[in-house]
Amino acid sequence: ETLVRFLQENKVSLELAGRIQEVALVQQVQSSRVHRIHEPDVELLRHLPGSLKEQLRVEVYGNLLHRHPLLRSVDILHPMAFARICNKAMTQESLMPNQDLFTFGKEAKKMYFVTAGEMVYILGHLGASRLGPNATTPAPLTPSGTTALTPNLTGGVPYTSESQKESASAQVVKKDEWICEQVLLIKWLHRGLLTARMPCEFALLDGYIFRE
Repeated sequence: ETLVRFLQENKVSLELAGRIQEVALVQQVQSSRVHRIHEPDVELLRHLPGSLKEQLRVEVYGNLLHRHPLLRSVDILHPMAFARICNKAMTQESLMPNQDLFTFGKEAKKMYFVTAGEMVYILGHLGASRLGPNATTPAPLTPSGTTALTPNLTGGVPYTSESQKESASAQVVKKDEWICEQVLLIKWLHRGLLTARMPCEFALLDGYIFRE
């Protein structure tokens, strides 16, 4: 009721208002089903000794980070630095269906590991218009997310030609894959749109803290 009143009082078009209400309803239904418990949600963990918190975070994030070749090498060569990454640079986040994780042109600050759910990535500024009825069928990435480690730094999505970019074709980013690894090494602006197809969970690696 409050949402409807807001849309009416601000003279939002019927088309946009309908889309907003549809998405809001889906998110309301899904939010009570999927959200995983994150560390800040557990009051008792806030009072743990620092040493136990550090061990906990290494176990929570260590195996996840080991999937990426660079981060696995960091643990092998510099285990203390790897532990600091787990403790200082990692967080968790949830996303509801149709919510955007990032959009074209925004500054990229974090690398994302999908731990549950499925996303759609649309390369290019046309991704801002989202998936329409004539959008191409999403193509899956190769297993285990290894396509994310590419010289062209396309954020885990195979690079395309100029003509393919203009088509804004979509690709799926699934559980156990990652995206935006380039923020670990350089400053970066997002080159497309990433939006949730279903309730999703992520582990986030802060690029600035990693570089520090």
